Amino acid sequence: MAKSQKIKIGSSDDIYSIMQSVVMREERIERDRELFWTICVDNAYRITNIERVSMGTVN
Repeated sequence: MAKSQKIKIGSSDDIYSIMQSVVMREERIERDRELFWTICVDNAYRITNIERVSMGTVN
C-alpha cells in the first residue's frame, strides 16, 4: 500500500469493512471456500500490507 493509502485501524469493525471490500474485489474467489489472510500493521496500527495466504478446498 502506498503511504497515502495507509488506513489506521481503530477497531475490529474497521477490519471487517476493509476486508469486505478486499474480498469483493477478488474475482477468482469461489464464495464457498475458506480464505486465510494476513493483515500487517505498523506501530501506529496503520495497515502496511494485506495478503491472501491460502484458500481452502471444496470437500
